Amino acid sequence: MSSSVTYPFVKYEYPDGSSRLATEIPLCVTNTHDGSQVDCYALIDTGADGNLFTKKLAEDLHHNFQGDGVLSSVNSGIGGSSPVYKHTFSIGLFSRDLKSIAWTSEPLLTDCIDAEIPLLLGVRGFLENFKLEIDYPRKTITLNW
Repeated sequence: MSSSVTYPFVKYEYPDGSSRLATEIPLCVTNTHDGSQVDCYALIDTGADGNLFTKKLAEDLHHNFQGDGVLSSVNSGIGGSSPVYKHTFSIGLFSRDLKSIAWTSEPLLTDCIDAEIPLLLGVRGFLENFKLEIDYPRKTITLNW
């Protein structure tokens, strides 16, 4: 049996006051070590190899951002290169009415960056699980699994 969820595009506000419609979806992100959770939104980024979360989210979920034993690497993207620290999360995809979780990922080692950026969902660990339909005329995004 297949399942799906459809979300409307949302108005994304930039720090400079400008805005645009975006493919942002509601999530529940969980620290798989202690069970703490944060409800948030993330942008679908079909050009990203993996997911990119922020230091703030990692710390809100009780991760020691640069603690002993935390793996690190360098993330390269359109904006250049930045150090990232890897933390484990699971991602829960909310139903359209935001009352339940429609899909949950396995634990994912996720790059986290010390920057104020939107959370990004890329291919590895997220989009690879779905058939993605972006309907610009209707301004909706549908994830099928």
